[in-house]
Parts: sequence; structure tokens; C-alpha cells
Amino acid sequence: MAEFLSAVITEAGIALSTDILTGDRLEFTKLVTGAGTYTEKELIRTNLQKATSLRDKRQEFNFGIIKKATDNCVLLKTVITNRDLTESYRMSEIGIYAKKKGEEGDGILYSISIATEADYFPLYNGMFTVDIIDEHYVTVSDATSVTIQIDSNSTVMLEDFLKFQDEVYQEFNKIRIVVEVDLSALERRVEECFQSVSNGKMLIASTLTGKGVETEATATFETLNNNIELLDNTVGTATADNISLNKVAWVNHEKITGNGADVNEAYRQGYLEGYEAVQTNAKIVYKYHSHSGNPVTGGGCYTIPVYHEHDDSCYNICTITTSACHGGGSSDSWGVRCPVTVTHSQCGAPETQSTRYHRNSDNGGSHEGPSTTTHRGTLKCTKEGAIVGYKLGCGKAEGAIESAVITFD
Repeated sequence: MAEFLSAVITEAGIALSTDILTGDRLEFTKLVTGAGTYTEKELIRTNLQKATSLRDKRQEFNFGIIKKATDNCVLLKTVITNRDLTESYRMSEIGIYAKKKGEEGDGILYSISIATEADYFPLYNGMFTVDIIDEHYVTVSDATSVTIQIDSNSTVMLEDFLKFQDEVYQEFNKIRIVVEVDLSALERRVEECFQSVSNGKMLIASTLTGKGVETEATATFETLNNNIELLDNTVGTATADNISLNKVAWVNHEKITGNGADVNEAYRQGYLEGYEAVQTNAKIVYKYHSHSGNPVTGGGCYTIPVYHEHDDSCYNICTITTSACHGGGSSDSWGVRCPVTVTHSQCGAPETQSTRYHRNSDNGGSHEGPSTTTHRGTLKCTKEGAIVGYKLGCGKAEGAIESAVITFD
């Protein structure tokens, strides 16, 4: 979590505040973030008061709301987001701009805040946003003389939206109670109508089935109409051979279950004739899938970004060297504890004095030579969160058949 020093009102901001005493209204226009760095001398309050802009501006945001906290203090709220951010940075400075109401432009740098410990603010990766609700309490001579510059793109605060939502719900609930009373009577009438229609359909279906045209009680009106027309077809010549396997038909008011003999024979003959025609006259041209785009620059089939992951090459590798035994030291019946020197090549750790214990039988009883180990030191890579390539996202294998064109001679 970033830590900021108390906000400092600039010399221009102090001059603007005094105008309230003469009847002018103060208007806060925007909040600006940056990644500037400052020396200890530059962080002195009198030096920050001379600032007219941020040192390294990165983003700016409109204020979502202003509230009167006390007679001499106002609360400015806004949402700092990475939704349109294309380059990550460490947020180390925040500035508030203000002007006299009615003046053109965004005004002057009213106050500036510097971080003692800056947060890393990542770029938008297309999937996840990072939002920070920023609250600034600003002391003025008269809180009733302060406004904010409203923009249609200002972000609505969640707490304000929920308050508005609750008010709308209460009004809607009053209307709903009235509507539900009327709907209850309507639903009862509709249900009675549906029941009447259902009873009528069941009666017609029962009559049709009794006359040899089997009809379900839940049949549609179209089915009922078609089955009624079948009552006129009192003479039929179809046999079980003419009807598809396990299908049922009524012939002369007699139920017949088909065995599919005629259908199967026709299918077999058609299959043989079609197969022979394809073998002798057909030509098939296949279209095969070939990956488009580039795994480095993306595009085409390469749509899934691959992000950089740190490995050993991203760090300054520190070599830890333990010197050879200096000699001397203490010994016992099992071995010797010799003094050694431990040094670090990269990480900045100081040289230290330590000891190494070895048994009398180790190395033939002689002292040990120097040894080294390594570990990752400081990070030197600047690719944090960067896209280094793209993976296939088309879902197709190279060379897979996409289509085929059949032509006949």
C-alpha cells in the first residue's frame, strides 16, 4: 500500500483560495497522477509550494463527487483506474487542479502529494481492471463557495450508486404492490381459460382415437386438424412393407406397424448407385487449415497473449564466496572449527566473518579451500507484465480439413 506525505497547497493554490474571501467561487477540475521522483531537498514543504505541475504526469481523472465535510473543509472523491492505461508505472505523485468558477481551461496546480513509498500501477491487460477510490480532504475558507467541474465521463462512486438504487427500488416497490393486485385477478382468469382449452383438446383427441386415428391428449391444434382430415380417408392400400420400421399407421381404421422392407430396399439401391457414381465421376478437393498470424506479433490464429515471466537472466546473479580456512580456530577430538571470510559479489551484503567445521579425517585432515554458491540478486529486467508473444487461439490443428468441394465430370 502506497504511503503519501501530507498534501501541500502550492503558492498558486494559496493565492486562488484568497479569492473566495472576495466573493469568487473555487472550482476543482481534475486529479492528476504521475511517476516523478524527488530528492530530500525537493520534498521540503517550501520547495513543493513552488510546484506548478507534476514532474512526470501519467494519468488524469475527473472528480465524481464533492461533499461538504465541515464549514471549512470539503471532501473530493474520484476513481483512479487503469482501464485506459497502456504503460505501467509507480504512482509517486498526485496533484489536484483548481480554478475560479467560469474561467477557461483546467486551472492551476492547487495541491501536490508525494509518496514516501510508491505503489506499482499495472497497465490494463484486457481482462482485469485495478480501481482505487481516492479521497482528498481540502481545507478552504468557505466550503459553500466550492464546486467541482462535472464531466459526462466521470465515474459514479459505488456508495452513491447504491443509495440511488435503493431510492429507485422503494418507488418501484410502491408501484409493484398496486400492479400485483391487478395481476392476481388476471392470472386467475388466464388459468381458467387455459383449463377450458385443455379440456376441449382432450375431448377431441379421445373422439379421434376412438375412430381409429390415434391422437395424444396434448396434441397441438395443427395436429388435431390434420388428424380430423384423416377421417375422410376410409380406403387405404398400404401394407407393413410400405411403412418404415416400427412406425405406426392406420389403414382402413386398422393399426399397422411397419417393417421397413420397401424403404430398406430403396435405400440400399440408392446407396449402391450413388457410391458407384462417386467412384467413377467425382473429384474431391480438400481445403486444409494453415495457421495465420505470427507467434511474436500476434494476429490471425495467434490471439492469446503470453506474458513475460522472470527467470535467472532477469536478475543480477550474486556469487557468495566462502574463503579457504584461515587456520587457527578451535578444535576438539572430532575436528576443527576454522575461521573463514564470506563475501557477496552483487547483492550488496557486507563482508562477514564466519567459521567452517570439518572433521580431522576430512580431506586427509587438511584445511578446506574456498567454495562458492549463487543466488538471485536485484531485478534488472524491465518487462514486468509485458506481452512477449502469442499462443494459438483458433482451436484448429495445422493441416486439419476445413472444407471439401466435390465436383462431377
